[in-house]
Amino acid sequence: QTLTEVFENPYISELVRGIGFVCEQEGLTLMLISPKNGIFSHSIQNAAVDAMIAIGVSIHSDVHKSINQRQMPYVTIDASNSSEYLNVGIDNESTAKRLMDLLLDLGHRKICFCALNPIANELDANNSSFTMTARRKGIMQSIQQHDIDEKAQRKLSFIEIGVSITSSYDLAKKELQKKNRPTAIYC
Repeated sequence: QTLTEVFENPYISELVRGIGFVCEQEGLTLMLISPKNGIFSHSIQNAAVDAMIAIGVSIHSDVHKSINQRQMPYVTIDASNSSEYLNVGIDNESTAKRLMDLLLDLGHRKICFCALNPIANELDANNSSFTMTARRKGIMQSIQQHDIDEKAQRKLSFIEIGVSITSSYDLAKKELQKKNRPTAIYC
């Protein structure tokens, strides 16, 4: 994603704000790097930095290889877990399951699931978003544990949305105006 697209996501803005706050307290600077011509390896190799934070990269991403070639320390945020690098994130699978358990326990059966549009066009089944894959796995575990039959599962809808507050609002408005609208929206 371009930096313009990245900052449509309020989560990223708050994350960068928090990292910036710590950098200021420690007398450090923060540089944001976007892919040059869509290729991160060029940007990583040419960045005038001593360490990196990579957000949302898969375990198979070339980002890891490029940073390792520079022999610099780095941390990932919301990436897949690996013993090869430090990751800061949440347990998306169990968190998604707990939220789905809550909705099903409250009696919801017509649920609209919102997932962010893929961060890169080249993501496929073998190189998909770790976060979304883990969340879907947790959701499906809950559905199976609650013995939700196939007919009820057909009432569940999965849609992709943009990261901006406006796109989320527009989607919620559209879904809630449907005649057979969902009883819950899970984002």
